[in-house]
Amino acid sequence: RVMALMASPSTDNRALIALFSLDPGSTAKFLRAANAGGFARQATTVEEAFEALGPQSLRSCVVSLLDAVLDQTLPRGTEFSTFRWWAHCLGTAFAAQRLANDLMPRRAGEAYTLGLLHELGAIALHQFVPDLFDQAIRLSKDESLNLRGCERHAVGADSQTLGIEIARSWRLPEAAEAVVLYHENPLEAPEEAFDFPAVICLANHAATEGGFGHQWFSKIGEISTEVAERLGVSESLLAEATEHARRGVAAASRALLPRSA
Repeated sequence: RVMALMASPSTDNRALIALFSLDPGSTAKFLRAANAGGFARQATTVEEAFEALGPQSLRSCVVSLLDAVLDQTLPRGTEFSTFRWWAHCLGTAFAAQRLANDLMPRRAGEAYTLGLLHELGAIALHQFVPDLFDQAIRLSKDESLNLRGCERHAVGADSQTLGIEIARSWRLPEAAEAVVLYHENPLEAPEEAFDFPAVICLANHAATEGGFGHQWFSKIGEISTEVAERLGVSESLLAEATEHARRGVAAASRALLPRSA
């Protein structure tokens, strides 16, 4: 789809922005490219990254990204599904956007980005140590254990720590580190860092309710009531976020996935 858009002289940048905003890896790479330039204002969305890069740099960045994608094949796991990971991240992003429209409307785009990127560490573990990551997921599900401890047991590192390192080294939005660290339990976050992890926590819950849950054991649903009360989020708003996640993932699937003959 991207190559078709690039080949068409009538394609404007908005179509590329919309398409790349549906993919966590592409979003992270564009933010990395934009924020590496040392601009005064940090890009927090794909649209802002494209504005910072400019038209010529944008096209070069897209071509480089396509080359990297074509050269890279993700391993197949028995426990980890890249499609389910993508659907969960995207569902969380759409749910976060809907919640933020009411809670922090000026930063709804950033909330979407943070929802999309909150599990980058998981895809990194899957890429580099797929068999060990599968063991961690299996242990988490079989014993109802927190995945991070299972990752440390099986791999010697965890996706949370890896995600924080990616966010830091790639200069992702400032709030990304707090989201990766605290979205599973924002009640542990410092007061000044509470809001975004709380929104992503509730967005996780909404995505799960919409059918796009984690592939491992998670207690996010158990703490969502207390988090919602602290943020002042009603059940009706959570239901709207769930529906927004369903519709967003369905529309993205139609746009991106191959159609059957």
